[in-house]
Amino acid sequence: MDPEVPGSSPGRGTILSALSPVHRLNSHARFARHSAEALGYGFRSLDGDDAYLFEVRDGMRRATFACGSSTPYALNSGRAYSLARDKSFATRVMSEAGLQVIPTRTFFATTRHAAFRAPGREPDDALAFSRSAQFPLFCKPNAGSRGELAEIVSDAAQFADYMARVAMAHDVFLVQPLVEGAEHRVFVLEDAALFAYRKRAPRLVGDGVRTVGDLLAATPAKPTIAQRSPASGLRFRRGDGALVPSDFTPRLGEEVFLMGRANRSAGGDAEAIIAPAPAALARAGLGAAAALGLRLAAIDVFDVSPARDLSDLIIIEANASPALETLEAQGRFDLIEVIWSANFAAALA
Repeated sequence: MDPEVPGSSPGRGTILSALSPVHRLNSHARFARHSAEALGYGFRSLDGDDAYLFEVRDGMRRATFACGSSTPYALNSGRAYSLARDKSFATRVMSEAGLQVIPTRTFFATTRHAAFRAPGREPDDALAFSRSAQFPLFCKPNAGSRGELAEIVSDAAQFADYMARVAMAHDVFLVQPLVEGAEHRVFVLEDAALFAYRKRAPRLVGDGVRTVGDLLAATPAKPTIAQRSPASGLRFRRGDGALVPSDFTPRLGEEVFLMGRANRSAGGDAEAIIAPAPAALARAGLGAAAALGLRLAAIDVFDVSPARDLSDLIIIEANASPALETLEAQGRFDLIEVIWSANFAAALA
């Protein structure tokens, strides 16, 4: 392999700084580099230290990968990736395949391009729907990621506020009933459910003095939660399942959980990784991936069974370009290497 010189011009390609928490702007590149080194492949960034565009080579064979608004996973076709990225379309396709999904309504947050679509889903229609809707609802952008603007909405006024905010970045949003259950992620790789884990909602730990609202405001480590609009529908639950208001004061050491999204970007984390995935989760994950034509996917699933024994599963959504930070956090670089080895093989073929 040709040596790379640290600090060389971005046009020639640069090596990323050491694999460490210091550089965390692009996890895809971080894990690709780790796996390339484990396999004896060459890795080269094509756009500086961010490495949103990078190259991997195996002798004479080379493959280029793009991140950001694209996906670095060569295993998925453009058709399958595009289908999964549109949450509304993906939900319809999975439902048509006989899978249990969350009932979903789709609305446009703006009137841009209204002349090119059938009536009935415009902003005025969304507001009319909200006036007789059964709250609380769960709303999220149709093309969002990492839990962006995925929020519980508690009444019509919050719904109007949410639609105004989501319109700043997204044309389309989804409206769903609020489903309460244990959330799991199943990772599918080439017709196998490689692993699964249960997500844990973001939580606050009481000090016996401050209210839940005060604890939330003083949590800089979770800015995606703490900086939400005051009008958004935050809901809090104690460990025994009881809902509590924002002025509730937890005891010293008592945990209070935030309902809604459990993404790592929102301050959530995960229980121990199970590899391979349990049979029930494997069936749900493989069914969703097959319906969408995905060879690599992270399928999010609610377990709504009373005993939380995986006997009643509802698919939340499919992610065709999943991040792998949870594997990193739990030291499962063996699984990261399995995933990227398969991806390199697809790209270098």
